[in-house]
Amino acid sequence: IRTANNPANANITAAAMLVRDPAGSMERLGLGQPWEGQRRIIEAVWTHQSVAVAKCHASGGTWAAARLSLLWLWAWNWLGKTAKVVTTATTGIQLRTELWGEITAAFHAARVTASEKGDLLQTELRLGPGSYAIGIVPQTGQEERFAGHHAEKVLVVVDEASGVGAHIEQAIIGLRAGGDVHVLLLGKKRSTTTTDVP
Repeated sequence: IRTANNPANANITAAAMLVRDPAGSMERLGLGQPWEGQRRIIEAVWTHQSVAVAKCHASGGTWAAARLSLLWLWAWNWLGKTAKVVTTATTGIQLRTELWGEITAAFHAARVTASEKGDLLQTELRLGPGSYAIGIVPQTGQEERFAGHHAEKVLVVVDEASGVGAHIEQAIIGLRAGGDVHVLLLGKKRSTTTTDVP
């Protein structure tokens, strides 16, 4: 990993350490220090395929999800894997101002060289071929907007998950058909099909 303070240390061992301890790597990369609940969210998503965060922790969850999105994209890409992060919410305004507002702030604060950060747009971050983060809010009948976002490592983040429609849930199910897909549901009611972070 090339950090802005130490550009010479670019090696797979360091990237693998980030994968093993993503929450512990955040402060070193300039992404802030998570409190215990945020650390549990990050670690749970990394080790479980579906994680739900209770409504009362959704605000802290958005902070964690933004930094998790960057860690996921950067870590796997630096290890030579294709990685994608697909984010959604109940409305486009919410997605841009809340989750992608946090992603943008974390992106600019990160101590990572510009060439390895990627190119940031309003709700999109592109690294190399096949690796990117994107924000989309498909309407009913537009489930195909979730299609095609397949990669070796995929993270799906749903903000205010209790308010999204069944069509988005179905689209996520379709996305999970290929690759290693992990899903984070923020503000979701407790479920027997997810690992819940209280």
